[in-house]
Amino acid sequence: MTNKIIKFSKALTNKHSEVFDNTIRNIWFNLVNYIINSKYRKSVFLINWLRTQVSEAKEQSNLINIAESIPTKKEPDEQIIEILKWVNLNVTYVGDSIKWNMLEKWQTAQETATPTSKLTLTGDCEDMHILIYVLARLKGIPENRMLLWCGNVQSSPTAYLGGHCSLLYKPQEYPLNFVFIDACYYPNLQQIFNRTLIFLDGTSLMEFRKVKDAWITVTSKYKYTWFVFNERFSTTKYTLKP
Repeated sequence: MTNKIIKFSKALTNKHSEVFDNTIRNIWFNLVNYIINSKYRKSVFLINWLRTQVSEAKEQSNLINIAESIPTKKEPDEQIIEILKWVNLNVTYVGDSIKWNMLEKWQTAQETATPTSKLTLTGDCEDMHILIYVLARLKGIPENRMLLWCGNVQSSPTAYLGGHCSLLYKPQEYPLNFVFIDACYYPNLQQIFNRTLIFLDGTSLMEFRKVKDAWITVTSKYKYTWFVFNERFSTTKYTLKP
């Protein structure tokens, strides 16, 4: 694909939502298994784990109450930003080693939405973005617009922070691209149309910023994809359909 940024009309993407179903799922990369609890070595298939959370969220009062407290927007591009704002404001970043006394613990959305003894919501990067994903599903955003992204991020030209989890969202007019929805690593609360666009290709990504009428490549702080997933598929190599 030579052109990394292709704009679609809102009329077309509203009428043909299948345009957002645009990945090849290679069977060898389809099921990502991950240890979500390092203390007990609990391993799950991420697709099933997330799908269960989305299904159960419809009956969990705290998640329903949070979703209802977030302003409802007609446009998904606006709705995802309202959810991001809520999580950024109401969830405090606390690492797993402090909260759980272990190296890795992936909370469910229900766990992140449950206050601690100090009556605050806490979690780390994957916890925040899993919560955003589940709230987005409760607010009507379809799963083919979102992917949870796990990979390497960079804090300076010479230093890697190591692992990070964020959420990738497909804008209405750019269904072949993504924007990062990030509540904790360089959080950005701007509307979708003001954001840089991401093009995923295998395990690498490219980031583009619009300057006047042209899209130019910029150096991204998001470096290398480990895997992406939602409630329908997971893969270590994201590829667009030809």
